Amino acid sequence: MKKGFTLIEVVVSLSILIALSSFLFYFFKTGIETQKYSRDYFRALNLAQQTMEEIRATSFEALAGGSFAGNKGWIIVKDIDSNLREISLTLTFSPNRRPIELYTLRARP
Repeated sequence: MKKGFTLIEVVVSLSILIALSSFLFYFFKTGIETQKYSRDYFRALNLAQQTMEEIRATSFEALAGGSFAGNKGWIIVKDIDSNLREISLTLTFSPNRRPIELYTLRARP
């Protein structure tokens, strides 16, 4: 009696190996994409928060809208009344993702 593997056993083993490799590759690829998204999101969030802090440090009279971060972000200043302004900041950090939006109110001192 010869010892060895039959063709069916080899094909089944290779099929299992390919299936497992495909799943591992998928999880590895997904992990790398998630890590890249998280890195980009937190960088953008830090930039948005830093920009909002700079706006908060600006005097009430000097508040103005405009763009920042290479036209990826916008600041809109709306007068609610003569002593109160709404400031909205929007930063698009990825074309396929929802932008980061921050809002605050500033009152005249």
